[in-house]
Amino acid sequence: MTEALFGLLGVLIGAIIPWVREAWVERRRRTNRARYLAIRVVCTLDRFVETCVEVVQDNGLAFGHGDQDGCRSPQVSLPDRLEYPDDVDWQSIRPELMYDLLSLPEWVVRSNRTIQFIANEIASPPDYDEAFEARHEEYATLGIQAFELAATLRRTYGLPERTKDGWDPLTYLKQEKRKIGDQRQEADRRHAEFWASTEDRASLPESAS
Repeated sequence: MTEALFGLLGVLIGAIIPWVREAWVERRRRTNRARYLAIRVVCTLDRFVETCVEVVQDNGLAFGHGDQDGCRSPQVSLPDRLEYPDDVDWQSIRPELMYDLLSLPEWVVRSNRTIQFIANEIASPPDYDEAFEARHEEYATLGIQAFELAATLRRTYGLPERTKDGWDPLTYLKQEKRKIGDQRQEADRRHAEFWASTEDRASLPESAS
């Protein structure tokens, strides 16, 4: 009986050991694939953040001057899309992180459509203020998203922190986005005051006017 029991245990252990070894090897491979993905995608996101900064810094002037018609015009082209490397295994990372990363290119497309609509249908020469505000706001938002996704990949897979060299793009982009929000609030306040004063004058009796 004892010999039979030991024999059964031996068979079970003999069956389990290869399975455990294979599971360990597969986990190690998946970890290596995930880390490779993180390295490749972080490099892509870092470059995209720099592009976003360039768009936000673009005030539409070349050496302080407008175009030949005296109008502001973009000096930095918008990226057509955000393309990730095609040699990575997306299934090697968490589904939530994969979703956030793969959603970002679609947000780039949507932002470009928003900017194009405002530039064509709302903004007017010579300054095209609404168009440049849209460019700055959309790409400040995209740059912040890309920076934070890259930071998540760095933390998760033990990659070196981004070298700042005295320059912090995240702080800059957040400041610019906050500045746009403050300017919009101030403009809304002035518009509200203007319309309120107009309504007050309209409500006065003719004799009082």
